[in-house]
Amino acid sequence: MSSDRGADARVLTRSVGMGPEVLASVSERVRALREVEHPGVLVPLGVGVAEGDQVVVTLPWIDGVDLAELETRRGPLAAGECVWLGVRVAAALDALHARGIAHGDVAPANIVIADGEVIIVDTVGGCLDDERGTVGFRAPERRSGPSLTADAYSLGALLRWCVAAHDSVAVEAWTAPLLAHDPDSRPPVAVAAQALASCAPQRPVAVPSRTEVVGAVRARASASTERIAAGRAWRMRRVASRIAVGMAVSAAAVAGVVAVPRVVDAAMPSIPKPPGVERTGTPQLAHSHTPDAGDSAAPATAPSSSAGRVPRDSPGEAALALTAQRMDALAAGDGAALLATIADGPLTAQTRALARALDSGDTRYDGLEYDLGEVEVASQSGDGATVTVSYEVAAHRIVTPDGAAEAAAYVQSVELELRWDGRWSVVRARPQP
Repeated sequence: MSSDRGADARVLTRSVGMGPEVLASVSERVRALREVEHPGVLVPLGVGVAEGDQVVVTLPWIDGVDLAELETRRGPLAAGECVWLGVRVAAALDALHARGIAHGDVAPANIVIADGEVIIVDTVGGCLDDERGTVGFRAPERRSGPSLTADAYSLGALLRWCVAAHDSVAVEAWTAPLLAHDPDSRPPVAVAAQALASCAPQRPVAVPSRTEVVGAVRARASASTERIAAGRAWRMRRVASRIAVGMAVSAAAVAGVVAVPRVVDAAMPSIPKPPGVERTGTPQLAHSHTPDAGDSAAPATAPSSSAGRVPRDSPGEAALALTAQRMDALAAGDGAALLATIADGPLTAQTRALARALDSGDTRYDGLEYDLGEVEVASQSGDGATVTVSYEVAAHRIVTPDGAAEAAAYVQSVELELRWDGRWSVVRARPQP
């Protein structure tokens, strides 16, 4: 890295594996990174071997905030901020790609804003065999290894994750080429940077001051962390979907399946491409229904559910019940039950579109089964709570007008922001690494 960050006396060390093969691979990676001349690329200071044959990397200290933490502290970004961020991330990636280096995990936790600069960190992970990228940001082909085109896909997914709801249509239009299912059709990140720069006036990302961050931390710490097991009636619950062989489906269902919005799709796997359908893995809002004026996030009278009966002082149980209700709704094709899980906000329009597709029979999740795991209540203050839920979803089939897509089994944890308004509901969902 061409900046002076490496001169800072403070350093960090990271264990990246063990054995001579890991040492050789990481050492080669660091040598290649030292040839990259860009202030937005974090270059390790050195590689060594610690006790127990552990390979450790020494990294320069960066006094900044990553996007995952920033989103928690201040919320999503405006369009101009996304452009400013995207141009800089793309430029840093282009510097890597010019040397034939794929990052491999362009995700919120690996993008740091410090002193008005944007820096890509975890630059060593792409050479490790046991790393596959971050769920929700990795390209469909990422499991086969890192690539320049997979980085381009992740850049598009990152910007869509960052943007505020009121600017999402524009950002999704800008990033659509990056999210093409065919890797060869994605533009290089350098081209993406040029395109982004012309889309909207750039505005540096506003980072909360240290005082504001400390205040936010104290507010979150006001509620003690609670960790409970899912030992309720829904523990290890298995749900079989409604099987409707030969059910008529329309073309409108495609958007509900292959373009499920990221915040709605937090509880769903990466869906394979159905025959004849371009699978982007990320929402294309242009396909989603925009609710009419006066539409609300949920019916005036929510369907009866276990979530609706959870008391205010039990957000952990509510998160489990809401997750179960969402899965049950997808499996049963019950749009009203799906809508009843969310609060009015970022999830509204896309969830309504999916709910209508479920109710009409245009979208089917055949054989959807799941197990709920543990829940951790990180904070609860006033009418809000932040809760992480883990679960396992069995392999199942998603049926669209163009064919059936087989979804592999997966295990995931999702951080839910809940709101109390007479009952608990989900405001936002974020898949966790």
